[in-house]
Amino acid sequence: MNDPELLVWDEPTAGLDTISRIKTLDLLESLRGNKAVVLNSRIPGDIDRVCDRLIILNKKQLLF
Repeated sequence: MNDPELLVWDEPTAGLDTISRIKTLDLLESLRGNKAVVLNSRIPGDIDRVCDRLIILNKKQLLF
């Protein structure tokens, strides 16, 4: 990877086994403060663990 400033991850833990899921979340946590990460997830625990800010969209409309 060429060290981008922005990373966009779509459902990064979907379908992963437990160990891979933990490693992926650890990686996301390690990026905090160093990279801008846009994360799409439907797993509230993942969002709570790795996100500093949250927006909720529904059919292209900002709900929260």
